[in-house]
Amino acid sequence: MSRRLVLDTNVLVSGMINPFAAPGRIVDLLREGTLELTVDDRILAEYSAVLNRRKFRAYFTLQEVRDVLVFIEQNTHYINNVVKCRSIATAKAHNNEIRDFFLSRTAMVVDEMHHQEDMLRRVGGQPGARIAPTCHAYTRHILNLVWTKDPVEYLGSFMPCPWTYDEIGIQLRSADLRGATAEWWEFYMSEEHNELVANYRDFVD
Repeated sequence: MSRRLVLDTNVLVSGMINPFAAPGRIVDLLREGTLELTVDDRILAEYSAVLNRRKFRAYFTLQEVRDVLVFIEQNTHYINNVVKCRSIATAKAHNNEIRDFFLSRTAMVVDEMHHQEDMLRRVGGQPGARIAPTCHAYTRHILNLVWTKDPVEYLGSFMPCPWTYDEIGIQLRSADLRGATAEWWEFYMSEEHNELVANYRDFVD
């Protein structure tokens, strides 16, 4: 399962310019799917604006810039399939508690999907772009999982992601974060997110 992260624009640019340094390894892990990039409209707009600056043309082409945006576009496919998985889990629920658990959070995931599609349009991306083979393989995997396993097992398979971010958020509470990254992390540092993850753990247990 991939881990999600917010990538500073400087790290992204450095990784594209020099593939042999640490930032380059991070970009490689993103391309491999080991890491999953998390963005909002401000972060994506910043990526697009910085990568398209003339001074960087000596290091990478406009096609390479486009490749980065295409990579981010694939996340809309992922979220769309998560919506499908949650809907299937709801339909398969063998009691009201499980049914209500998935129903109560599906609308939030749908809102996230529409938000990502909207921000891609604003920066020239294509929300309806063709799904990449790796993204297709992974989303087929999670769909197969939710079809063939108990809904609670499906949820348990995703637990490492929110749990990891919760632990990181707790440790970042005393850090001096700034800008869009700080705003993104605020949720994961909040008591609300601590409670959400605790509820996930209790539900799976």
